[in-house]
Amino acid sequence: MSHFKSGLWLRYHADVECQFIIQGRGAYFIDGREYQFERDSFLIIFPNNPHFLRPGCNGPLEKISLIFRRRYLAGILKKISFFEDMPHHLKLNQNESAAAKMYLNKIMEEQKQRRIFWTESMLAKLEELFILIKRASQNSGSQPKTSPLVTQMFKWIEEHFPAAFSVADMAGHFGYSTDHLTRRFKQSAGIGIKHYILQRRIVEAKKILENKPEIKVDHIAETVGFAHFNLFNRAFKNIIGVTPATYRGFYHQKVGN
Repeated sequence: MSHFKSGLWLRYHADVECQFIIQGRGAYFIDGREYQFERDSFLIIFPNNPHFLRPGCNGPLEKISLIFRRRYLAGILKKISFFEDMPHHLKLNQNESAAAKMYLNKIMEEQKQRRIFWTESMLAKLEELFILIKRASQNSGSQPKTSPLVTQMFKWIEEHFPAAFSVADMAGHFGYSTDHLTRRFKQSAGIGIKHYILQRRIVEAKKILENKPEIKVDHIAETVGFAHFNLFNRAFKNIIGVTPATYRGFYHQKVGN
């Protein structure tokens, strides 16, 4: 929806996204969980996973990013059972990292040059990359460290954002003061709890507007956790740039064309 000026930094899409970290530290927040990364990390974002990046403060971040249409990869993904138990984040060892970088560079080179049979060559290399990642995922030492409290907070928000609740309710659940919980969340995610919850609700509203045209707009407000339609309408317009009704109409017009 590039026609609109969007303040939505919590992203989602229907594609498979791969991120290979060459240098730097930070965290990806994917589908309500925090994944701290460093050099030689490989991250996978599956279709429709809400996600955002929080770069580290020390030093530059260098990474290779590739996005593939899921339907384009259907044959490969089905053949190696890619989606069954693949984690979002792996820490590769030195040999795995070197091999992953080689495959990614070859895939990008094929896309750039587009010589005869470049699609077949790219898919073959991509299959080798996925097999490498699948094997690496079996190593217990490849799993990243995350903050238990922040992980629990994101999980709680993911489970409860469709309902009305306050940060005080959340703090009471975890047994901390509101100030402490807010501070820990901001330190880890780089954003405030209220702002994240608002973004998460808008993301869910966009999904419904795009995929369920039979649901009325005012009912969507209640479905994603807004107590009043006017609040939803105003928040959506402030973040996306247009009202929910306008967004739905434009989206389906574009898809229809």
